[in-house]
Amino acid sequence: MISCPNKSSKEWKALSSELGEPKAMLAYIRNGATIPDVTKARELITNRGMLESLDRLPVLSESGIMDTLRSSNLIEGGPINSDGRIYYQLNPNIKNIGYELSKFTDKFGAVLE
Repeated sequence: MISCPNKSSKEWKALSSELGEPKAMLAYIRNGATIPDVTKARELITNRGMLESLDRLPVLSESGIMDTLRSSNLIEGGPINSDGRIYYQLNPNIKNIGYELSKFTDKFGAVLE
């Protein structure tokens, strides 16, 4: 299961205010699902050459993301509607699913919430 940052925390607000939410989320994922400080976040993003390139990447539609995740065998089944949101079941047979999902974000620049 992918964890989410506490978006009401002062740390998250400072990070997302400084970097913007997509880049803050990328830094959060690369920091092992822990909110980094702004300096660490910049290092996490810059060390992989993503800071400048994120804004130039093509935007994948939601269906494009789901199709790519399905074809990569990272999710299975159909959408699950709950609490007014749509969820997908991660493939329980994939070892280290967090790492596999991080490869997806590295390749496509997409941030999974």
